[in-house]
Amino acid sequence: MSGWLNGVVKSISSGDRLCIVGKVRSGPPPEKEIVLSGVSAPRLGTFDGSRPSEPFAQDAREYMRRLLIGKPVIFKIDYAIPNSNRESATVYLDQRTNVAVAAIGAGWAKHRPPPAGKETQVPALADMAAAEEKAKADCLGMWTKDQAAIAAAVRQPEQKEDPKELLSYAGGAGGRVTCLAEGIVNASCIRVSVERNGATKTVLVYAAGVQCPKLGKPAQGGEAGGQDNGAAATEPYAREAKHFTEMNVLQRTCELVLAGTDKFGNLYAQITTKPEGSDASGGSAAAIAAAGHAQSSSVNLAEALLAQGLAKVVDWSASMLPAAVSAKLRATERAAKEQRLRMWTGWTPPTSSTAHLETNDTKYVGTVVEVVSGDTIVVLPPGKNAQERRISLSSLRAPRVGNARAGRQGEPYSAASKDFLRKTVIGKKVSVEVDYVRALPEGPTGPATSLTMATVSLPDKSSGEQHNVAVMLLVRGLATVQRHRADDERSSQYEDLQAAEAKAIQGKKGVHSGKDEPVGREPNDASQNANKAKQMLPHLQRGGRMRAVVEAVLSSNRLKLTIPAQSTVLAFSLNGVRAPAPARRGGGGDAPRDAEPYGDEALRSVRHRVLQREVDVEVVTCDKSGAFLGSMYIGNDPSRMEDLSVMLVRDGLARVMRRDAPPELKDAESAAKSSKLRIWESYVEPTEEELAAAAAGGGSQNGAGNSAGGAGARPDTRETFDAMVTEIEERGAFWAQRASNQATIERIQGALKEAGASAAPPASRFAVGTMVMCQFSSDKQWYRASVESAAKDGSSYDVFYVDFGNRESVTADRMRPLTPDLLSTPPLAQHFQLAYVRVPSYNADGGSEAVELLGEVLFQGMCSFRVEETEKGEGKGPRLSATIHKVTVYPKSDAGEASSSSSSSSSAPVSAQAALLQAGVALLHPRGSRPGPHRDEAVRSLKGHEDEARKAHRGIFRYGDPGSDDEL
Repeated sequence: MSGWLNGVVKSISSGDRLCIVGKVRSGPPPEKEIVLSGVSAPRLGTFDGSRPSEPFAQDAREYMRRLLIGKPVIFKIDYAIPNSNRESATVYLDQRTNVAVAAIGAGWAKHRPPPAGKETQVPALADMAAAEEKAKADCLGMWTKDQAAIAAAVRQPEQKEDPKELLSYAGGAGGRVTCLAEGIVNASCIRVSVERNGATKTVLVYAAGVQCPKLGKPAQGGEAGGQDNGAAATEPYAREAKHFTEMNVLQRTCELVLAGTDKFGNLYAQITTKPEGSDASGGSAAAIAAAGHAQSSSVNLAEALLAQGLAKVVDWSASMLPAAVSAKLRATERAAKEQRLRMWTGWTPPTSSTAHLETNDTKYVGTVVEVVSGDTIVVLPPGKNAQERRISLSSLRAPRVGNARAGRQGEPYSAASKDFLRKTVIGKKVSVEVDYVRALPEGPTGPATSLTMATVSLPDKSSGEQHNVAVMLLVRGLATVQRHRADDERSSQYEDLQAAEAKAIQGKKGVHSGKDEPVGREPNDASQNANKAKQMLPHLQRGGRMRAVVEAVLSSNRLKLTIPAQSTVLAFSLNGVRAPAPARRGGGGDAPRDAEPYGDEALRSVRHRVLQREVDVEVVTCDKSGAFLGSMYIGNDPSRMEDLSVMLVRDGLARVMRRDAPPELKDAESAAKSSKLRIWESYVEPTEEELAAAAAGGGSQNGAGNSAGGAGARPDTRETFDAMVTEIEERGAFWAQRASNQATIERIQGALKEAGASAAPPASRFAVGTMVMCQFSSDKQWYRASVESAAKDGSSYDVFYVDFGNRESVTADRMRPLTPDLLSTPPLAQHFQLAYVRVPSYNADGGSEAVELLGEVLFQGMCSFRVEETEKGEGKGPRLSATIHKVTVYPKSDAGEASSSSSSSSSAPVSAQAALLQAGVALLHPRGSRPGPHRDEAVRSLKGHEDEARKAHRGIFRYGDPGSDDEL
């Protein structure tokens, strides 16, 4: 057929006007607007109503739309219409159906003879005339005699629809609306007409979840044919994308699944074309039947654009869609990228940030040991030597927690988010699937680092399903979803996160509620205030066993607790046990230090057992720093909770420091020693001689100074023993070594001599409280010591010699780490104080003379001690018991026997107390001891020495009676 062209009908302007596009290999094809030869159809009015539609114009257009839209046709230009740019043509559908004859025969157009002289150029004029006569006879289309149809033939001008009203009319997000695509603004935005309440309304609708290349605005002086000088402002493939939408959506019946509106009021929806013939709206049944053609398949605009590489997924509108729909869009986009289609021609897949990780590092099951914030946890993978891993939840942002040191307050709901996560996952096994690793550059807050971002799932024991922890936070409004750039790595369940966030927004929960976070009662913090802690002690003691939450593990020996019922924050230490100290990095004014043997393991054990867990505590007392001492019980079953102290001692990670410790602690330590666990790995059982000496020194004896008593007198059970005084302090206090421990002292000193000769200087600083061996300045020998303080630069330390009771400052080169076998023996110097007397402080009147005289009396050799009373006092040295023995001391004669009372004289007193009283450098102090027959007898025997000094005006009496002994 000479002169005939092929094309596809793109749009229908009216019942006799078409737009036909040709075919090209690439880019938008050429278009041609034509008028059907020999036909005249009713004209449609303008959208603004300036020109009304002619009767039956809408029906005529609808018939042609259903007959031709998107169909291949052949056509021939018959002639050009004078005084216009339009051309008249004959069009055939399927090479058989003359479109003009079909329209006239259906009654939707009239036969109009061509201009004079053009009759021979238009075929089938006779068929047109015959078809018109038949349509009139059959009363088809515009020839109907039905008055109701005639009255409805004129359509009212279309009105603009309010997007929010349409959304409400459809029932909100997810509501469905049937419409007609009247125009294409750009590839992802169409103008549709909607029949609602008997009126036709138009509204702009955007395809949710996608964004297409943008068309630039034509520059001034643009060329004809759609080409313009503003091409540089048009993004690549923008015209192709718009043409694709025109060819697949324009003037099709569509179903909108509404998604919502943005902040500008624009309406977003899933746009899907419906097969023609499935909906009877617009045109009579006869017209539809006469058309005889229906579109056989539907097209989802967003999916189709993505599949052709003409659009990309955008998170901000994809978040409006159901998770399954959003996931399908992403999968379609990913397929187009892999095929390098159109806008993805030069796309290079980003390198996975997890490519360097081993398989068992990207997917594993571990135990949550700490919750850092509402979106960050610490997980311990399985394995004996496994290291803790810090994990951030993928594509999630929880409210930022506060930082008291930095002076930063927490964001609203930060505490609720962290507490919910703590209650949900702490101590539980979770599945970790690493999605990506995010690199963080160096900044003011610290050096460059990286964050491991993962999907963390908690198994449901009853159903076996895995619950995404991030979804649990989002659905409660305790976090928000992070928005990513197009090629950013993200959570493998990103759509589920968006759906959960949408539920929280709809329900106005948490951070989406628009309300401030409820503020509870401010806790009473006694963790750093010793005075406040002492005031609270009686209240907590009366509370008995209380529920608490371990907020922080400051060290293996010190915890920070919150007692919710009391609204109290406090520092807590286990009573009667001590674990080895862990290493410390230093910073914040603290010097770095090496860990004591098994110190780091002890810290890990405590962290993994109690950090952020709910525990039971029972407060016994409070130390001078304000830390409460007591017992802690852990376990999920209240009837089967275990004592943490017993667990640590049993595992060889702590030692018992109380002589009056309960049997379970002693049994646990004995078992650990027998098995040589951890700190006891070098433990040596004491010899029989050492055990016998210890038993002799610890028992009750009838030695010097015991009352003889008469017949039927009550036996004297006061403990007596021999000891060597090693250090004298002010106020009548001193340190001594029991004679029964001499063999142990000699063994330790021998081991220290060997160790000191071979030990290397320390590689790092020593921490306060660390047990070391020090070279004493006087004799250059090595002794056991405890670090009491350190210089900031670590060049010198103040140490306490635990076997002798004296102190000195030493340089770091005179210190060595203490070996485990030397750590196992408790300190051998014991703290004593003279009973029944009050001695002035060193700087007070008579204080220095008292220290000097006491040295002359007690440093003569072995002395006999009688314990009058034992009480808890301030310990001298971190590793020593706070027990102080108040004693009466008798210096021994050369023969080794204590002087008797019958041989006493003014020049040779029998006891240290008598010597001080007689010299006038002490006062009787009976009220400082418990009442009883022994105290009364001692006071009577010592009273004469004090009276003698007062009469002779010695010492503090030289100016008369000093008055109350409280002034000393």
